[in-house]
Amino acid sequence: MTRSVAQAQRSIKAALEAGLQNAWRVRGVWACTLWPLAKLVWWAHLTLERWRKPPQLEKSRLGVPLVVVGNVYVGGVGKTPIVVALVEHLQSQGLQIGVIARGYGTAVSGEQVLEPGGHASRFGDEPALIQERTGVPLVVGVDRLRAAQLLLARFPKTEVIVSDDGLQRLKHCADAVLCVFDERGVGNGWTLPAGPLREPWPRKLAAHTREWVIHSQVIAPGPRSPLTNVSEQVAPTLTPGFVAKRRLRDVARNAKGETLDLRERSSRGLGHPGGSIVALAGIAKPAQFFAMLCAMGLELAATLCASDHASASELMGLLKTVMRPGEPEPTVLCTQKDAQKLWTVFPKAWSVSLEVTLDPLFLEEFDLLLHERLSSPHGHETH
Repeated sequence: MTRSVAQAQRSIKAALEAGLQNAWRVRGVWACTLWPLAKLVWWAHLTLERWRKPPQLEKSRLGVPLVVVGNVYVGGVGKTPIVVALVEHLQSQGLQIGVIARGYGTAVSGEQVLEPGGHASRFGDEPALIQERTGVPLVVGVDRLRAAQLLLARFPKTEVIVSDDGLQRLKHCADAVLCVFDERGVGNGWTLPAGPLREPWPRKLAAHTREWVIHSQVIAPGPRSPLTNVSEQVAPTLTPGFVAKRRLRDVARNAKGETLDLRERSSRGLGHPGGSIVALAGIAKPAQFFAMLCAMGLELAATLCASDHASASELMGLLKTVMRPGEPEPTVLCTQKDAQKLWTVFPKAWSVSLEVTLDPLFLEEFDLLLHERLSSPHGHETH
């Protein structure tokens, strides 16, 4: 009974979210009705900002370039994989990188350093994923400026700080901003609650800040792909930018470090000792993960959608619905973010990680700006 209620709640939540996304695509009756409220909410936000301590006073305390990867479209748009790709690019140049993050849904109070192997349930699945992929020093905290200060205090050799999200909170402090969009673009172009934007677009930037628009694009090889090229979907009101290409890696791994070649599994179909394939995702857009697996030629016996940032118990609860006593255990494929939690209760799950390729022209522009900031005798204060 409890499991049925939980499934019903997830279905209702998914339906509500889908309805909201559809309403935000156009300036229809619902959006127009809420437009005055959206204006009032934004005015209240600006009023509160004026009462805060001027953030420029905090800027001089960092002394290293601050790069923010964020979004104006509410919800998940694929920021974290881009953070990983950017950090790996900077590491390839021999730079010492540190990362700050909020840690969604965690019980962390104040600012805390995420030690290697830190549990996702405590620090957040996205910070844990970033550290697993890159190995960089990482500090989690609600106040990202304080998190950055703690990062520099604990790791004084840090040369560049990358912030996973924090676009609105750090807008006066950032040297470089990557504003990420997915195929939804800016929706109807209005702010919450009449539209999906956290702030009006285009954004107002500080004089010292450089911003790039990054379109997160799914690359799914093969004619069987049900996915549409994002360049055909981007809203016409969205500023042109650079494309970040996303694809799933061909090799999955489990908690023991064992690997599974998905290309080989695809060619054999379901005729495998592990039985059928079940895909599980607790991310913002699980259908996209399932579609990318199908585009690789994998036949999925079941697809299980959990809520974004789902707990280990929720993920395992979904898995139990497809496991039958006396039947072969299915091969379970999940996202790398979900694996951080699922492995604590089901280490046999196979993590399929996402690989992002950043546009070389963007990287060239970004590197030029970063070199300028690093060469400045005053750190990142070049104005």
